[in-house]
Amino acid sequence: MNDASVTVLGAGSYGTALAICLARNNTPTVLWGRDAKQLSVMADSRQNERYLPGASFPDALSVESDLASAVAHSRDILVVVPSHAFKGMLEQLAPLLHDSQRIVWATKGLEPGSGRLLKEVALEVLGDKYPLAVLSGPTFAKEMA
Repeated sequence: MNDASVTVLGAGSYGTALAICLARNNTPTVLWGRDAKQLSVMADSRQNERYLPGASFPDALSVESDLASAVAHSRDILVVVPSHAFKGMLEQLAPLLHDSQRIVWATKGLEPGSGRLLKEVALEVLGDKYPLAVLSGPTFAKEMA
């Protein structure tokens, strides 16, 4: 495991912008998304033409379509998916995690339907085994990238 690396889960505009920012600061960064075909295009073009056109990927940013491979070597996992997909993402992630990994999310909002805080959802799915944190701040992807 590389203590300095980060995996960003969610290849929309905000996830891509965060991955680009991390990689620009020389942090080895893996960007994962659920659409393998789109990720292949992104890997070839070195940008996310669908959600963040014109923002080139730094050399430190790689793209991975396999979730297990994406998270296997990163200490920090940054979850950047819509709130309606948050619980499902954590459920997919949970069996792949290692003891020393840390989970951060930049997902905005509450759990749809229940109105629960995302921390409550994270504790339900992951328990208290992993350090959890929330990333907030500027949320305009084009300004960040």
